[in-house]
Parts: sequence; C-alpha cells; structure tokens
Amino acid sequence: MREIDKLDPDLIVYPNFDASLRTAFKREMELFLESIFREDHSVLDLLTANYTFANERLAAHYQIPDVRGDQFRA
Repeated sequence: MREIDKLDPDLIVYPNFDASLRTAFKREMELFLESIFREDHSVLDLLTANYTFANERLAAHYQIPDVRGDQFRA
C-alpha cells in the first residue's frame, strides 16, 4: 500500500480510475486492517476474510450493488 500513489493503472482497462478511487482503496485498507486488529482476528483473515469496507465509489468499482454515499461500511 505504500506504493499505491506510484501506481498508474492502464486507463484502457480501468477507464474509471481516478484520484477518488485511489483514495478509496487506501481507506478501505485502513478500515480493513483496523477491523482485523480491533476484533482480534487471525492473521490468516488478511487473506481469507469474506468482507471489506466500501463507499459508493469503491462499490461501483467492485460491482457491489446497493451502496450509496461517501460513508464506508462493511
């Protein structure tokens, strides 16, 4: 995640990629890691968890339906 600001996705493959999506990726990771530690999950859950955190922008990218607004939710 330290290098996310240096990554430039292929805009032909990801035409909707922009700065707000990059910011959402960062926030998703922060919230996910916080939940792993706060809820005392196994480190294996970093690889196997069946949940994430998303706002409307990120949900659209992941094609997760029915997520509206800027607030992140699990």
